[in-house]
Amino acid sequence: MEQASGGAKRWLITWCIPAIAMAVFARQVYLNKHHQLSTWKGGGMGMFAAADGSINRFAKVYLISPKRGRQPLVRLTMPQKRLMDSALWYPVRGSFEIVANAIFATSWAAGDQLTPASLVDSTGAQTGKAAQSYYMLYPFGTRSPDEKPDWELEIEYWAMAYDPATRRITAKQIAAHRFGAAS
Repeated sequence: MEQASGGAKRWLITWCIPAIAMAVFARQVYLNKHHQLSTWKGGGMGMFAAADGSINRFAKVYLISPKRGRQPLVRLTMPQKRLMDSALWYPVRGSFEIVANAIFATSWAAGDQLTPASLVDSTGAQTGKAAQSYYMLYPFGTRSPDEKPDWELEIEYWAMAYDPATRRITAKQIAAHRFGAAS
């Protein structure tokens, strides 16, 4: 009996555990190649082989209203920021839908005046004002569950990459997800 147990243990260590590790590795590679899973997630395999940190991924969020048009949403609540950070590690529609539902559950207030967009240089210093102006939207409490918003939401997922040929970092829009008020 003891010898059979030792044989099973040896078989487990020799074949089963490596097979499970290979399955986890294969799934992580698939999700990275086809669903933009960060190499820093999914078991951590490959995390030292890529410069894919949270600074290289970002999202732009827009409220789309029939009255005020397409307005950028630049101030999220702390729980919404955490949800967005999590969604950026695995940026599929379902991850962003969780963020969208949190945004829909929030009441948003805007000032009466438009605010011009600022132009900044590569160091982040303000260099002027752009021709475009937007309403500054602020979170203003929780929306009651029976109150449905009359606006839509668009979340754009962007990723930055370094191009060695031009020696420049470029940002590329990877996906845009639109969510209706009923999402």
